[in-house]
Amino acid sequence: MRLAPPRSLRGRLLLAVAGGLAPLLGLFAYTLLSHREEAAQRWLDRARYSVREASRVYQDVLTATRLTFNALAHAPLVERLDPQACALLFPSLYESHPGYTAIAVVRPDGLTACTYPSLGSDPIDLSDVPYYRQAVATGRFTVSDFHFGLRSGMPLVTAALPVYDDDGTLLATLVAGMNLNETAHTHGWPLPEGGSLTVFDRSGRVMARRPRADSLIGRPVAPELAQAALEGADGFVRAADVDGAPAAFMVTPIDVLDGEAGAYVAVGYEPEVISSATRRLARMDMLGFLLATLALLGGVWLILDALFLARLRPIVRAAARLGAGDLAARTGLPERTDEIGLLARTVDDMARRLQAARDREARRVEEALRERDDRFQQLAENIEVVFWMWDPARREVLYLSPAFEKVWGRPVEDAYADPSVLVRSIHEEDRDPVRLRRLGGRMAVGEDTYRIVRPDGEVRWVKNKVFAMRDGSGEIVRYVGVCEDVTERRQLEEALQQSAKLEAVGRLAGGVAHDFNNMLTAIRGTTHLLLEELGEDHPLREDILEIDRAAERAVGLTRQLLAFSRKQALRPRVIEVNETVESAARMLSRVLPASIELCTELAPGLPPIVADPGALEQAIMNLAVNARDAMTEGGRLTLRTRQVEIRAGRLDGPRAITSPGHYVVVDVVDTGTGIDPETLEHIFEPFFTTKELGKGTGLGLPSVYGSVKQAGGYIWVDSEVGRGSTFSLYLPRAEAEPAPAEPVPAGPAEVEGRGTILLVEDEPSVRSVARRALSRCGYTVLEAADGAEALRVYEEHGGRVDLLLTDVVMPRMGGPELYKELRTRDPDLPVLFMSGYPGREIAESGRFPDDLPFLQKPFTSATLQAEVRERLRTQPAGT
Repeated sequence: MRLAPPRSLRGRLLLAVAGGLAPLLGLFAYTLLSHREEAAQRWLDRARYSVREASRVYQDVLTATRLTFNALAHAPLVERLDPQACALLFPSLYESHPGYTAIAVVRPDGLTACTYPSLGSDPIDLSDVPYYRQAVATGRFTVSDFHFGLRSGMPLVTAALPVYDDDGTLLATLVAGMNLNETAHTHGWPLPEGGSLTVFDRSGRVMARRPRADSLIGRPVAPELAQAALEGADGFVRAADVDGAPAAFMVTPIDVLDGEAGAYVAVGYEPEVISSATRRLARMDMLGFLLATLALLGGVWLILDALFLARLRPIVRAAARLGAGDLAARTGLPERTDEIGLLARTVDDMARRLQAARDREARRVEEALRERDDRFQQLAENIEVVFWMWDPARREVLYLSPAFEKVWGRPVEDAYADPSVLVRSIHEEDRDPVRLRRLGGRMAVGEDTYRIVRPDGEVRWVKNKVFAMRDGSGEIVRYVGVCEDVTERRQLEEALQQSAKLEAVGRLAGGVAHDFNNMLTAIRGTTHLLLEELGEDHPLREDILEIDRAAERAVGLTRQLLAFSRKQALRPRVIEVNETVESAARMLSRVLPASIELCTELAPGLPPIVADPGALEQAIMNLAVNARDAMTEGGRLTLRTRQVEIRAGRLDGPRAITSPGHYVVVDVVDTGTGIDPETLEHIFEPFFTTKELGKGTGLGLPSVYGSVKQAGGYIWVDSEVGRGSTFSLYLPRAEAEPAPAEPVPAGPAEVEGRGTILLVEDEPSVRSVARRALSRCGYTVLEAADGAEALRVYEEHGGRVDLLLTDVVMPRMGGPELYKELRTRDPDLPVLFMSGYPGREIAESGRFPDDLPFLQKPFTSATLQAEVRERLRTQPAGT
């Protein structure tokens, strides 16, 4: 029975299309098989290309290193072994080779002359390292075995090139280490889909891995793969991958030098990868065939529809799209002169006019937005404050201004990729409080000040201000803020606080010194009066002398206190070092704990030096206090003196001494914990201290440094953690001999004074001593406790006074005011001021001119008598 064809044209076309699908099915089957084989071959070709490209990259890196070394061999830094030149050249070289771990110049003795990055202050000894010995022995460019660094633990290959001068003498050796794993990721050659790349050494250890898997570094590869690599297998090797999954590998050696395989590169894949790829391709082919079939059927339908459907349909669709706002809608009908053509042309013209107007407005808005963005970008790039935006819903950073890299010391991309780096950068002591303000992705609006730690270890203070952006319903949709680096401001505030503390200490020191000087004046004046009355062989004379010597030492301490508070300058003079050290030792023996043994080793016959004895003694005391704090479990503190000579061109002492000559050295040696190199660089900086807040000002060692420098000397520190410290004070030898000590009265003073002295002093003990000292010399002394009483005494005595001896600061009326009042009555009245306050401080206060005579307390009776005698020497007696 014969089937009748469809009566309609549409039915006949559909039947013809169905008949044409039969050969398409055969073509589809053939195409599917061809694509499967092509997909597998393409994957294998990509694997072969990747393994060869990886081997070539490692060889190119070593070749580039050899060429770089050949160029560096002629650089001046190699001939001079100049660390400063290394510091200028090596950073750029290091940046241009991302895989490098370190670059070094090695001296002929095997010790590093300079390295970048720095590997510590001490040189590294490479004399026993195999690749270094081979390079020096052969005189050629040498590459080490692929190995793991002893210090870094990184997979490395190290290259070395010895450099000789024209005479064949070894000048230096250039050395560079390369991180194999970093090189594998820096030079990103393509891998086939689903594939992995493994670099392993001749022992089978994994040195690099792509995709990145640091946990697999150092693991052994499968024995079958290692054996195939050693045997030079060509083609694919089936073996277990490092992570245990079955895989197939394409392996090739890495020629490090002269055709010798230093390591191997393997690109592996799981067999399921190709099968999965081909299945996916088959599905795509089938989908393509179905789509083609549907397209064919749809085409037939469209042809029929175009021939028999009304031409108004595209016009209707275009009008609907225009109504919806799509101004790009067009009818697509050819122009005709009939009514439908005229309608289609009218709709198209209207759409074009509307679109042109919208495009003009869009360009205007776009230009305005671009101008606004340019202004914001210029502001963000040139201001040092960090602008940021945060999305609380997605918990991601929307924007960070370029200033972030300057403040945080890390790329902006790090924060975009992992926002948690912002929290990890916060100092661990400040991290919890800041985190509490950001629970659940929400932030507390306001201001935070906290510390961050940069990747290089530097700590900075930042002030972060947070603002919330809300939508129409009041919900927070975004946080914005500004973050400012306030490190310098914090440091200035801390320095200001320390300065305020010092100012308070200075004011307290001046007041204490005033009262102390009054007491010392009474003590020394009384002892000298007693000594004037006692004979040379009196049994009490030695006891009184001891009192006088103790008071004299107290005078020195007061002078140090005033010098520290900047109220009085130091008084350098020619002194014997051993006497000062013995004095400091006597004081230390009373204050050091019993667990610390105090020893002195004083060299005899030392030449004198020029220094303030009190300042030198205080410097020794400061060093001893630091040593005590470093010996919490006890130990030995040694004070030692010696003499050295520093000759021009040859330094028998520290390298810091630049002036040749003879020096007397005071060593303060302890057996404490020692000082680490980083702290050693800052110990003489003002306010620097390693003690907890409130337990140190950081002024001890700076004051020692200042005292030694003021004496024209040098200070040298030799310290090592766990082995104690030695502070050596190098003081230049004096050419003059020490001045004789102030004479001690040997008997009664000679009576030679004539005249009347008005003595005005508010401290009774000082007034009594001064009166007795002057009366013994034959002067008539009128006493008063202050300026007001002195005016009354002056009037009662009829104004017959030859000298006014007055304190400066007194209640009711001070000395300058009294002198001014008496000058109105006797313009020629001589005056001698005295005070326990430093003369410099009183002069700066403007209380009296600098040219008026001034006697600084404490003073002895002999000093007072001499000053009074000098003032009256040209004055007539008027008793």
